[in-house]
Amino acid sequence: MKATSESTTGGEDAGLDELFAALADPIRRGIIVQLTRGPCSVTRLGAPFDVSAPAISKHLGVLERCGLIARWKTGRVHYCRLIADPLAQAGDWIDRHREFWEHQLDALGEYLDRGGRDMRSAPGAGPAGRIGIQLQRRFRASPERVFQALTQPAALREWWCPPGWIAGEIDLDLRVGGAYRIAMTRMGDRKQLAVSGRFLEVQPPERLVYTWRWEGAFAEMAETQVTLELQRSENETLLVLWHENFADPAIREQHRTGWIAACNRLDRLVTPSAASLAQPGGI
Repeated sequence: MKATSESTTGGEDAGLDELFAALADPIRRGIIVQLTRGPCSVTRLGAPFDVSAPAISKHLGVLERCGLIARWKTGRVHYCRLIADPLAQAGDWIDRHREFWEHQLDALGEYLDRGGRDMRSAPGAGPAGRIGIQLQRRFRASPERVFQALTQPAALREWWCPPGWIAGEIDLDLRVGGAYRIAMTRMGDRKQLAVSGRFLEVQPPERLVYTWRWEGAFAEMAETQVTLELQRSENETLLVLWHENFADPAIREQHRTGWIAACNRLDRLVTPSAASLAQPGGI
């Protein structure tokens, strides 16, 4: 029953469940499209569909119960009109989650372009035994260089943001207990997001542990934890990354994809070009 659903998932989520369920049917979507042009009689609404009048009435009942339409009678004719508020609510929910899906597609493209070179990814427990994600990535740079790129605002501006976003204010108090905040703005609609938290361990250039919490559209997500370990290997650095404490497996996988794309951008920043390698003192 509706009351049970609301008590379990919250009134807003229950409303969205009903709304998306209503829009899942092509006949009901067709009715909505007609009503975007203005109020319409029930007879005219049912005309394009090869179903009975009682079936159309049932579809209208579904749309009415989730608040998408209003019905009234004038004389012997029944009319309907569209109520836009629930669609706006659904649009807001989609906007709040669009960033992750756009980020996923960008990251997938980058990953396929690279052929997955030098990257290992696996689920499992992190250092504290909590379930999350683990990534391993090799960089042709020293641990000092990679650690610097991970912790200096000027370097973070070069690789942190996904395509279509620009870095905003970046504040880092790089000490145990110190706070950090990295803001970014999406080009076009100027939507803003930020990640913030506190440093739990700071051991340059070998280890960095910090909490992670989204601000803005994803503020409802629980706080997670990131652990970075940098291991020297001849002329390379092996970065081992754990990101733990995700409450939702889907959100965990979205973050995995985001980290893969971020590591690709970080690689382009810290890996020396052929020209710099030819110069004395090249990184």
